[in-house]
Amino acid sequence: MLADRSERRSLPPLSVAPAIAGGLDSAGIILRWDGVVNARYILPPVAALIAVSIWIGIQRRSMASVERETVVLREAIASARDSVQSSAGPSASIPERGEKPVDEKEPIDWKELADQMAEMQSGRGSGNMRTMMRLQQRLSEMDGKELSAALEEIATLDLSAEARKMLEHALIGMLAQKSPQEALTRFADRLHDREGGLVWQLSSAMRIWAKEDPAAAIAWFDREIANGTFDSKSLDGKSRARLQFEAALVSDLVESDPDGARERVAALPADQRQELLQQMSNGQERVDPAKYANLVRTSLDDENQVSATFASAATRHVHQGGYEGVEKFMDEAGLSPAERVAAVEQAAGAKIQQISHQKKVPREEIENMREWAGQHAPGSQDKLTGRALAESAQQGNRNPFSDNAAIALEYHRGSGNDEVLGAFLDSHAARSNREQARGLIEHISDPELREKLSEQLK
Repeated sequence: MLADRSERRSLPPLSVAPAIAGGLDSAGIILRWDGVVNARYILPPVAALIAVSIWIGIQRRSMASVERETVVLREAIASARDSVQSSAGPSASIPERGEKPVDEKEPIDWKELADQMAEMQSGRGSGNMRTMMRLQQRLSEMDGKELSAALEEIATLDLSAEARKMLEHALIGMLAQKSPQEALTRFADRLHDREGGLVWQLSSAMRIWAKEDPAAAIAWFDREIANGTFDSKSLDGKSRARLQFEAALVSDLVESDPDGARERVAALPADQRQELLQQMSNGQERVDPAKYANLVRTSLDDENQVSATFASAATRHVHQGGYEGVEKFMDEAGLSPAERVAAVEQAAGAKIQQISHQKKVPREEIENMREWAGQHAPGSQDKLTGRALAESAQQGNRNPFSDNAAIALEYHRGSGNDEVLGAFLDSHAARSNREQARGLIEHISDPELREKLSEQLK
């Protein structure tokens, strides 16, 4: 039985069912699900990638969601396997490695597990899915002491650096949820390791601890700051670890202690406050938009920084809730007309870029973006169209520069102004395709803009 406090935590889940239904990109690979015939060939690697993604992403979820997603994964894989076998005939089967069970009383062979995970992640084998799922469930039931003991055992094993990191990250994520203070005190000396995932896990532990015992969490954090644990090791003087921890802590304080949140932001150097506030907007838990907006406005003096910070937040909302999510955020945050324009412009570009990472951007999506931007930031459609076409042209072969150039030229001819084509050519994509881009300059009617672009694309 899971502890009640574990079930209350709501770190966002790594979705399993969507990964099977529509693709998987957590390992940097996107696989489309095209039906039974393709399933016969891609099911083992897809299952393997899902399993490793679940394993490495386990720290991102609550204990309750681990149980739910395990059930979903079992059902999805079983359904796909049945479809393959019914299509290919009784003799068809998808091989699966040895059915060695994970006995709840038997010690876990961490070295063997690390080898299996490495094989699955590299795509050399599908691994034993049932074993991985049972092991995942077992880890979710371990308490803080058991997890700490497992980490100590792993530290003594003869493992590659990559294998050790995979195991540690899975266990540290669990430890952060069940015993955040233990996770922080045990691994504080690794805050400056070149492992962004570890810092993320530990900053999540800070937020969990702050919810349970804010006074103790803040006291520990301030003491470690004073002791130099969070001192910067970079040339620009910024401590990324401290900013990430501050963002996690302030995200909690802005709900429970707004004055304390403002004091922590104000204690940072002026050039780091905006970065902290932007990290908050990109965090894993939702912050009340009205409270967040008030913190931004009382922490930043420059109006351009305020607008840029809200625009950064709009990017997250468009990724999670589409254009409606951005509208809801703008309304709840009470953004001014100028702030709305900045948010709409950034969100519109981010939406098209998000689509371009997955597939060729349909013309319908460009039209939807233009219509939405026209409603909320009138007059911005053409500039945003040019930018969006340029950004999507940088996403490999899905959106070739030549195809997007033709679309930009079409919109240019229909608009009667140079904004679409000007924005398209004033881009990294154009500078990366200079010969093709130079052929479009002659269509620019403004001689000053034409000269400027000619210089850029020499």
